[in-house]
Amino acid sequence: AGAISGTCNKSQTFTVTATDGCGNTDTETVTYTWSDDTENPVLTVPTTGLALGCNPATLPTEASVIAASSATDNCGATITASAGAISGTCNRSQTFTVTATDGCGNTDVKTVTYTWKVDVTPPTLTCPTNINVTNGAGICGAVVTFATPTASDNCGGSVTVTQTGGLASGATFPLGVSTVTFTATDECGNTSTCSFTVTVTQNTATSIVYTILAQEEIHTHRNYVYGNIGVWQAGKDVRIHEYSTISGFVQAPVIEKDNTSIIAGAQTLAMAPMPASSFLYNTQPDPSTDITVPDNYVGIFNLVGNNFRKITIGKNATAQFTSAGTIYIRELIIRDADVNKTTNLLFSGNSILRIRRTLDIGKRNNINQTGSYSVTMYVQENDVKVGASSKVNASIDVRFKNLLPQDALETNHTVFTGQYIAKKVDSKTWVDWNGLCVSGAPVPAASPAITGSSPTLDRQGNTSESGQPVMDNPVAFKVNVYPNPTRSQFTMQITGESNTPVMIRITDMAGRVQLVKTVNSNCVVTLGNNLTVGAYIAEVTQGNTRQLFKLIKAE
Repeated sequence: AGAISGTCNKSQTFTVTATDGCGNTDTETVTYTWSDDTENPVLTVPTTGLALGCNPATLPTEASVIAASSATDNCGATITASAGAISGTCNRSQTFTVTATDGCGNTDVKTVTYTWKVDVTPPTLTCPTNINVTNGAGICGAVVTFATPTASDNCGGSVTVTQTGGLASGATFPLGVSTVTFTATDECGNTSTCSFTVTVTQNTATSIVYTILAQEEIHTHRNYVYGNIGVWQAGKDVRIHEYSTISGFVQAPVIEKDNTSIIAGAQTLAMAPMPASSFLYNTQPDPSTDITVPDNYVGIFNLVGNNFRKITIGKNATAQFTSAGTIYIRELIIRDADVNKTTNLLFSGNSILRIRRTLDIGKRNNINQTGSYSVTMYVQENDVKVGASSKVNASIDVRFKNLLPQDALETNHTVFTGQYIAKKVDSKTWVDWNGLCVSGAPVPAASPAITGSSPTLDRQGNTSESGQPVMDNPVAFKVNVYPNPTRSQFTMQITGESNTPVMIRITDMAGRVQLVKTVNSNCVVTLGNNLTVGAYIAEVTQGNTRQLFKLIKAE
């Protein structure tokens, strides 16, 4: 026998000899090996990543569990795994038994359980019922609150509910129909949505007062004024030209309306009242430095403070006043935006801008188009110019100078929302004016009668005995729209004595054109199927005759 060698894996060699009587021999050697091992291996199985999430593309297998595990042993070990049955229906799990075995049969055994969720069913989301209110005193809308919808899921777990459309609870909702949308998302990413409407009806205790009020003159060309207009100086005039429409009343010493235009309300030949509110001047000393927002500025440029010398906002940029309340400015210039882009001025709350010298609003500017803030701009020294296709959600008082909106496009109007006071208002083509609601006396009723003694002239200077502009051979023209409101489409029936084609034009309440269509006289046409929920104005024109309708697309 040779010596025993090795520590864990041991061996010993024997030499064996056979000898016969004559001394002949045969010698062989044999080696025996064995393991002197009583130490268990150490098995490591991953304990992270056991939650597989939702709808996993692949599930663990015995091979993948073995590959992810490891074992150490003084004499080496192998790993095996066996899978248990998958349990559960929505929330599922599977347990694997993992074993490390060394050459002497010593083992280490661990279990690992993987969990996942099988869920392709959207959560259940229940919205509040539709809300119907009247507008609040002094505002063109109503403050509406509502609860966040409740949601549940077939697999349990958390469900996140977020508002994905419409104004938030506690906001001031405008007149008309607004849609609020919520979305629920479960742990597996399945989503569902629900919506409800908030309908704000105008309270009879409030009225639309003067949308435009001027000292000397108001002149419109293809304008839509949703409200009333007036001139407060003796002998001065309002001139309504080129297919302009005034939805309310007109009050001025002289009223001139051509045959293409419409005044829906009363026409009163008298001075309108002067502005009831006092003008607010900029009495603050100017800071020493100017602020320039670069063209194409990325993000929002913060205008910090409440007293500025000159602010210039570059094209296609967005700037925001970080302070609300009263803001003093010497000059505010907002550059033209490129085509299909906008230059934006935002506010952080209800604000009053006292501008000493200049307010210059360029083309394709958006002023206060986010939030529901009340903004009024007082401008002292210079005319206010507003470029084409801008959207101004702010009142402007430039009573010592002129307000001059420039020509816009038929497909992209310039839109004002507020109250506007000026020495003169000379408004070029395709401009829409939306008034504000305030407490006060009712709007004068629509009437063909004109009070006062001054004659009314048409564009050629002709008058009728009643003071109304002369109409050229008026003919019967009747339009009937039904159903209104509708959830699908409107049917418009047009009848008349003339064969002149009829133009139909639909705009939303912000003046954006939704449809322009020319049809034959004496026809029935369906339209509005693609309109979203809300209120619209339909203008139906045949020659010099025009009718306006308010259309309601319900949910």
